Amino acid sequence: MGTAIQIEMALDQAKRFEDELQLLFMQSGKVDVWNKIKSRAAAMDVESAHDARRAKEAAEKHKKEMDEVIELVLMASVFLILIGAIFIAYFLFALMSAFGYNAQASYVELLGQWGMLVMSAYFGGRTLEKIMEMRSKK
Repeated sequence: MGTAIQIEMALDQAKRFEDELQLLFMQSGKVDVWNKIKSRAAAMDVESAHDARRAKEAAEKHKKEMDEVIELVLMASVFLILIGAIFIAYFLFALMSAFGYNAQASYVELLGQWGMLVMSAYFGGRTLEKIMEMRSKK
């Protein structure tokens, strides 16, 4: 409440000051100077509004770009973790067969299918994402 009162008092004081200035210019016969001052102030207000809009748009664009980078890093991390886990499992099966332990062929085939599934999902999703991005730019 106190802040609202202060704002209103400051606005009222600014209005009274502007009225006093206008009266001084009118009394001295310099109406044209006063009109130029008012038009320049209006132009400066318009330019300030454009600058604020541009700054807001730039901030939104930067936030969107950062969100895209974060999403890309997360997707790549998940992809690398999954592929790494599959390679580790293959390596373990290779070690098992090197030491005479027999891994069932169905497990090895299952790992291969998982690898293909993960890679297909990742690259298919990225392709779909790029297609949708290109369509939205048109």
